[in-house]
Amino acid sequence: MEKTKLLCGYADMEITPKRHVYLDGFAARSEPSVGVRDPLYAKALMLKDAFGTECLILVFDVLGFDACLSKKIRDAALSASGLSDENIMILSTHTHSGLASGGLYALPKDEEHWTDVVCRIGDLVDRARKDQREVSLSLDEAEIKIGMNRRAIVDGKVVIGMNPDKMRDDSLRILSFSSGDKTVGALANTSCHPVNLSAANMRVSADYPSALHAYAREKEDFFAIFTNSACGNINPLRPYGDDEEANVTACGNEVVKTLENVLMKNAGKTSSYIKISCYAKDALLPLQRTYDESTLKEKYEYWNHRKLNDTDKNSVYRATVYSNWYAIQLAEIAENKDPSVNARVRLFELGDVAILSLPFETFVETRKALCDAYTEITGKRLIVCGCADRVFAYLPDPLSLSEGGYETEGACAWYAVPGKYTQNSEPALVFACKELFAETVK
Repeated sequence: MEKTKLLCGYADMEITPKRHVYLDGFAARSEPSVGVRDPLYAKALMLKDAFGTECLILVFDVLGFDACLSKKIRDAALSASGLSDENIMILSTHTHSGLASGGLYALPKDEEHWTDVVCRIGDLVDRARKDQREVSLSLDEAEIKIGMNRRAIVDGKVVIGMNPDKMRDDSLRILSFSSGDKTVGALANTSCHPVNLSAANMRVSADYPSALHAYAREKEDFFAIFTNSACGNINPLRPYGDDEEANVTACGNEVVKTLENVLMKNAGKTSSYIKISCYAKDALLPLQRTYDESTLKEKYEYWNHRKLNDTDKNSVYRATVYSNWYAIQLAEIAENKDPSVNARVRLFELGDVAILSLPFETFVETRKALCDAYTEITGKRLIVCGCADRVFAYLPDPLSLSEGGYETEGACAWYAVPGKYTQNSEPALVFACKELFAETVK
């Protein structure tokens, strides 16, 4: 194999539940699903360079994983692939209509279904490896307008709405794989919450990435993978108002149309020298407790009483989440532990392109800071993928944190993060990533 080429293998498997399941994404949902709008997938991309180095990217149509399920999937992938931990990325598209996967604390998971999914990961990885063929690689960007910053300020308070004055991500990044003159696959990356389908929706769905899934399945010998970048503060535009079906279709069609336009212009384009290098680093992010110990105890008792005595199912769920949140903070006080999150970030360098995975719902401000830093340090381009591994809620940049809003505190309870983020949390992640970037040029 020439040293300018990659081997690329792809496989997917459907993970659509066969039973009624709870859907991750909205705390307001208190009942299981009632049907399926479109199928959910797990997708595997296996890359290998001329020197024998391999990396594996697994992408699931779910909100995000808890620590337990994330570990089971990673262990299965490690066993099947024989790769090291730093050579495997596990990502979520972050659909808010996928089956419960631990993204939101205490939402019942279909354990039997997930056991089956984990058992099939070995076959998924094997098929991706057997599918490997020589490809060239290209990264392109195109303008796409499907989202807007959702942090609106009303009467001095941040609410979830639309704010045209704040930063957004109007770019679809497309990593395309070509064999000869034929494009055989693409990884598409942008920042936008898959919430066209609201809490009122009770059907299983990948939301707008479903259009990309359907497009790939209609074409011969072509795959398409969607990865969400920094969707933490970006919601989809809703050109059709409350017509959710029209909105999800329009959003998905825009992704497909933009992808098609790029691939048509890119036909036959080849890549430069490619060598795969994989890195990983633990980033310790400081947290702060929400209250002092005495107040935490009062809050815990209040919510625990509601958990045990409320009759409304939704109220019991909320009480379960908050009583747990205060309980884990009290447990850390008892153990004399400083509140923090240990986040593992991973970086795949593919020649002059790199992919970075972060276990957060990152904000677009952070994505820009990381992309700028990577280019400054290495002279190369970076794709940022959020919602990786065990997701530790939203990670607001310092300005957004000071403004307040749901993402800055309340979300930490639903993701069972042992506290809330501080002004130093996001900078600690950026600093750790910069250290990782610097390691690549030593």
